[in-house]
Amino acid sequence: MHLEYIKRGAVQDRFIHTKAFTCIYDTVSENKVTVISGPPGCGKTVLSYQTALKLKETENYVIVVITNPWQLMAFLNSNTKQVFVIDDIVGKYSLNDNSLQSWEANANFIIHFLGRLLNTKLIVTCRSYIYRNKKFNSLKLPHIHCDMLADNMLMTMEERQQICSCHMSEEEAQSLQDSILMLYNFFH
Repeated sequence: MHLEYIKRGAVQDRFIHTKAFTCIYDTVSENKVTVISGPPGCGKTVLSYQTALKLKETENYVIVVITNPWQLMAFLNSNTKQVFVIDDIVGKYSLNDNSLQSWEANANFIIHFLGRLLNTKLIVTCRSYIYRNKKFNSLKLPHIHCDMLADNMLMTMEERQQICSCHMSEEEAQSLQDSILMLYNFFH
């Protein structure tokens, strides 16, 4: 999912503010680097972009979507509030050693500048199994972790119903029993 898609309102207009979103937004607001991990399709990317959009709307942050450390270094601007979004930082399906090495090689520079730039934030996403990989710790980026599988991030029945109502007719949504909504994780 690309930021332009969300900016056009295709997702934002139908976005439900879940407790997971609130938790992630609060964490990002209070910290420099936030890593959002979770299983495929749980909403890491959408939540990272929605958080960045809210920071833009409420605190005038400039959103910068990047994929590698060289882009981060090139776009850092001490005169601007910036939130960098880095989706699948070291690989989408598995840990990419080349990507990991490039972030490792620049970690000291990144840590140094993040410490000096008061208005810069990083929102990083990765799959749970990549985050748990011992190699991931070699990034040495001090961060706060938001685990989409944590109890405080799981969606409530009400949130699932609201999301369902956004994507189905009222009649279809009402015909689904709560047990069906709780059975599947496709409403993340």
